[in-house]
Amino acid sequence: FTRRSYAAQSFSGVSGRVLRIAWHKLKMPCLSAPNQMSIPTEMALVREGAEWMLTANPARELALLRGKTVSFPAGELTAPVFLPLERAAYELHLTADGGAPLELCLFGQKLTIDPAADCLSFGKEEMPLFSGGTHMEVLVIADRCSLEVFTGGGRAYATFEAIADYNLPSLSLMPKGAAHVTEFCCTQLKGTGV
Repeated sequence: FTRRSYAAQSFSGVSGRVLRIAWHKLKMPCLSAPNQMSIPTEMALVREGAEWMLTANPARELALLRGKTVSFPAGELTAPVFLPLERAAYELHLTADGGAPLELCLFGQKLTIDPAADCLSFGKEEMPLFSGGTHMEVLVIADRCSLEVFTGGGRAYATFEAIADYNLPSLSLMPKGAAHVTEFCCTQLKGTGV
């Protein structure tokens, strides 16, 4: 789904899984090798009626990098929530049942999540939520120069060029109306600091 992936390599038979890793061509503020590797993703076929869909989700080994997690209570979200961040990479997991659009902002980078339009946008770029207008699931891996975003249980995956502004060390989730959030947690990833 992402236009930035190049020369992806897949490995089969890894504990019964197929793993994929790609080279992401990004505009980065450095002189040498201004690109990065994607996080390893686990590829799987999912049956949907008479069709099969190829999905991508972070490899389960990502759990080894998880550090401190902050979870927000589930329920009706009518006012913004804020969280200070450290200079690090993060994993964000959000599930919600319909409701108003949400604006997720971290280190100055903004994602707009619109369940009614079944769409997640970053600037002029868009990807589907695969929510059916009701239940949605969004997973974001935020690093220094990118946001890797998974929606619909891995049915869509995109990488967005997003240079983290460490002068804006916070996360916010702002509803544009009333939204019913069933889960929202922010986990710092260890070993990936600047």
